[in-house]
Amino acid sequence: MQNKKLLGYVLIILSFGAAIYLLSSQSALMPAGYDLGVNGYLVARALIFLFILYALFKFRYFLLTKKD
Repeated sequence: MQNKKLLGYVLIILSFGAAIYLLSSQSALMPAGYDLGVNGYLVARALIFLFILYALFKFRYFLLTKKD
C-alpha cells in the first residue's frame, strides 16, 4: 500500500511540474506560425492554471488524509 501512495505523490508532483513549465513557457503552448491564435493560448493558460490548483488541492488532500 505504501508504494501506491508514493506513486500517487510522485505522479501528482510530476504533473504539477509539467503544468508549471507549460504555464511559464509561451512557446510550448503556441508554436511558430500560430501567432494569431492568442485566444486559444489564453484559454490553454487558464486551463493549465486550473489544473495546477486542482493538483495542489489533491496533493494537500493526500497529505491530510495520510493514515500511517
